[in-house]
Amino acid sequence: GSAGFFLDYADSGNVGDDESGNTNDFTNNNSVVQVADSPTRNNNVFDSNSELASNWIYSNGNRTVQKGSSNAWIVNKMSLPASSGKFYAEVTTSFSGTAIGTGFGVTVDPNVFVSGTSGNYWLGSDGNSGMIYIGPSTLDIYCAGGDGLGNINSGLDWASGDYFVGAFDADAGKIWFGFYDASATTTKWFDAGGGVTGNPSTGANPTMMVAVNTPLKFAGQLYAYDTSGSNGVISNLTWINEADWSGTAPTDFKALTQDNIASSDQFIS
Repeated sequence: GSAGFFLDYADSGNVGDDESGNTNDFTNNNSVVQVADSPTRNNNVFDSNSELASNWIYSNGNRTVQKGSSNAWIVNKMSLPASSGKFYAEVTTSFSGTAIGTGFGVTVDPNVFVSGTSGNYWLGSDGNSGMIYIGPSTLDIYCAGGDGLGNINSGLDWASGDYFVGAFDADAGKIWFGFYDASATTTKWFDAGGGVTGNPSTGANPTMMVAVNTPLKFAGQLYAYDTSGSNGVISNLTWINEADWSGTAPTDFKALTQDNIASSDQFIS
């Protein structure tokens, strides 16, 4: 009848649009948005069930995380692992103040992180993980990781417009960390010595290596929080979906989504 309606939610600009022909449109009162992530197409998101995720604040469909309740360095693994294939990622970070300490990297999954001093957990604290991060107070860019990488000050500084990038080739056990340098309008990939000769497209000079076909996950690292701590700053990380990438993936590298990983990693039958 004339009071009927059919909502298919296909119009991202008008999710309440009635497709029945009766024009019984619904008003979007709660800023509902259309997203590509769905039960049949899972995108990678920060994992609220990750073993170290209890002090994180989630938003944006779990694509944005913010540190809460303590000053300790804490790791948050993302949801999708891959043991085969080549994958690329972009992550933005925003912060106020200078004692930020945000980072982005890769970890073997599963990986049991061992607490350091004052309850700190680091990507790069063992041979199974690593990251690129912004040093607290200095805005220096560091590489940290296992496989002999250690913790290296690259001598480069973070600036407005920069963002983190990461890539791994699970079949070769190669991992690269880097960042988009907005001032130079180029992406810089770190090698194992903290230089910028890494090249995922050719497979040259990875930042670190692990055993081939080891399940790997991208992961985030945060230090400062937004409540009433001594730093008094806000810092967060946002995972960028492929459709919104600012840069270009290295040759043959893909977005880490359920559709792009091997069926054995999808946990579906």
